[in-house]
Amino acid sequence: MTTRETETPDVETMMATLGYSKQARQRVREEVALSEALREAIQACASRMQAGEALSWEELRQRLTEVAEAHGYPMGIPMPDMDLAEQFISANLTPLGAVMQHNQQQLHTEMAGQAEKQGLRVRNSWTRLGDEEVVVVEEASSGQSASMRVPMAGVRLRKLLDTAMVRTKLMNLTAEAELRAMDALKEKISAQQWKSYVLNGMFPESSKRSGVFYFFRKGFPTLAASFSDRYPRGHILAALCLHPFGYYAGTFCGSMTPTDEVIAHLLLMRADEHGFWKKSGQWSATDGRSGL
Repeated sequence: MTTRETETPDVETMMATLGYSKQARQRVREEVALSEALREAIQACASRMQAGEALSWEELRQRLTEVAEAHGYPMGIPMPDMDLAEQFISANLTPLGAVMQHNQQQLHTEMAGQAEKQGLRVRNSWTRLGDEEVVVVEEASSGQSASMRVPMAGVRLRKLLDTAMVRTKLMNLTAEAELRAMDALKEKISAQQWKSYVLNGMFPESSKRSGVFYFFRKGFPTLAASFSDRYPRGHILAALCLHPFGYYAGTFCGSMTPTDEVIAHLLLMRADEHGFWKKSGQWSATDGRSGL
C-alpha cells in the first residue's frame, strides 16, 4: 500500500470545511501547529537517517512524545502507521482529530468523484438469508441497473485477515503493551470473568441499571443482549463498536491494544451506560461489522 502525501491544511480552510464554531477555532489552530511540529520532527529524523545515523523506533517515538508534551498533550498522540494513514479514522476531540478528519474528507471527496466519472452508483443494498448481501448498481448514462450477490462469509474472512495484518504491522501495538493491558483488566473484573477472558477472549457482565448483559470481546465490538421469557436463550440487541482514539477502516483494529479498548468499554458501561450506547456504533448481529 502506498502512502498518500498530504499537505497540512491551513486553519481557515479547515474551519470552513469542517464547520467549526468560534469556540473550537483555538483547538483547530493548536492542532495545526502540532501537526506542523510533528512533520518537522519526522523530517529531521529522516534527514539524520539519510546522513547515515541509525535511529531506532523507540528513539523516534520518544521524539514524537517530546513534541506532544511540548504542545500540551502529555497523554501522547495516536499516530497511524505511515503506510496505513489513509485507513485511519480519528475519533472526535482526539489530538490531531480535526487534521485527520479534514484529510479523510478530502479523500472521500476524491473517491466520490472517481465513482461519478465511472458513471456508477449503488442504488440499494440489503442482507438476505443465505448469508449474502445483495447490491443493486445503477449505470448513470443509461439508467440500467444490475444486481450482484456478495457472500458475507468471504467479506468477514477478508476483514479478519486485514485486521490481523494491521495489528501485526503497527509498531505501537506490541505484545508487551497488550500483556500490560491484560494485567490492568484483571484487577477490574472477577476471577471467573478473568478465566473466561483468558480462555474465550470474552467475558460477560450485566448492567445493574438496565439488566442488559454485555459480552466484552477482545478485538471485536461488545455484544449487548437481553434474556427474558420470550428470549430464554438470549437476544442480541446490538453490537457496540467504540474505538476511543480511532480505528483503521475495513478492520476491527483500533489505535489502542485490544484489551485497552475492552477496558474502555467496560468502564464506560459501568459509569455511563447511556453514554456508552451514544458514543458507540450500533450494528445488528447480521451486519458484518458486528464481528459475528
